[in-house]
Formats: sequence, C-alpha cells, structure tokens
Amino acid sequence: MHGLQSLLATWKLALPVWKLYVPSVSTTSSIAEAQSKLAQLLEMAQAGHDVIIEDAHRGTARLVPVRKTPSHGSRIFGLHEGETWVSDDFDSPLPDSFWLGQEKE
Repeated sequence: MHGLQSLLATWKLALPVWKLYVPSVSTTSSIAEAQSKLAQLLEMAQAGHDVIIEDAHRGTARLVPVRKTPSHGSRIFGLHEGETWVSDDFDSPLPDSFWLGQEKE
C-alpha cells in the first residue's frame, strides 16, 4: 500500500478516500452509509469532528459527543439550610406598573 491507502489502513477507517478523517473537516453520510459505518462515525464524533447524517425523508442530524460532567461527590441534603430565604409573597401577582414599565412612586 502506498500513501493515502496506508494512511487509511493505519487509522483503521473504512471510509471512502473523499471522506478522509482530517481535523476540522465535517463528514456527511447518508442514513444507509451511517448504519454500516456507525462505529467509525462515532469515533470521529468523539474526536471532535462534525459528523452529519442526511436522510431525504427525515432531514439532517448531527452526531456529537456527550461530555460527562465531573462528579463532585454526592449531594448532602440540608447542607446549606437557613442560608437562603424566600419572601412570603414571592408567588403573588406582580403589579400592573411592573408590566407597563412604570416606576414605583
């Protein structure tokens, strides 16, 4: 294998040459192609590349990675008890002057 073919073999991608896995390039696939190459498309999306799947009947979708948020440990119920307060009238209707943009007198 020479050049581009050996590069593709090294990256273990079975994508067509015109859909080469290159940083900052988006890849567009049909739904049939996406079904047959889902593992490679997921790998590309997880690496930060745009993967777009098109279906003539259902429209277009973008495959993006889901980032896990770091765990900060379990939450402790009542940890900040008494540090906040809510006014007794917090759910009362607001006066018309508020909705009309008028200042209080």
